[in-house]
Amino acid sequence: MIIERLKQRIEPDMCITPQTTPIIYFGNYDKSKACTVSLNPSDKEFVNSSGCLLDINHKERLCSRKKLNKNGNEDLTDAEAETVLEFCNNYFHLRPYKSWFNQFDYFIKQFGNYSYYDDTCVHLDLVQWATSPKWDKVPQNIRQKHLDKDLPVLKYLLKKILR
Repeated sequence: MIIERLKQRIEPDMCITPQTTPIIYFGNYDKSKACTVSLNPSDKEFVNSSGCLLDINHKERLCSRKKLNKNGNEDLTDAEAETVLEFCNNYFHLRPYKSWFNQFDYFIKQFGNYSYYDDTCVHLDLVQWATSPKWDKVPQNIRQKHLDKDLPVLKYLLKKILR
């Protein structure tokens, strides 16, 4: 289910940040014992404050379609999806968005002795796509479409964490 999810093209008119890939999770899912959950990934995982895609020269955080030489209307291959997944798994050991995640890490360390940085906690989102505009500005009918498509993936991921 995970690889198939990652292979999906960017659907038009869904307010998905251009040239991005779905972020199935942040951190090492297979090693994690706990999780945090938010709405959807920030576009700052892929773009700078000017809206330009991060790349090797700007220390990318995750694997964009640009890195894979794919455009938004192409499905990814299994190998490309594995590359995207590798970036997700190694997220907290590469270049995490610390101004967001360090606040949560402090809390989960204090109250559960978990951490993103030692792979005991993974971060999940209700929707796996970064959106432009931000989620609260995405029209309600588009948000519902995202939720309908992505909640089954979240439920699948939560089954392991909740065991």
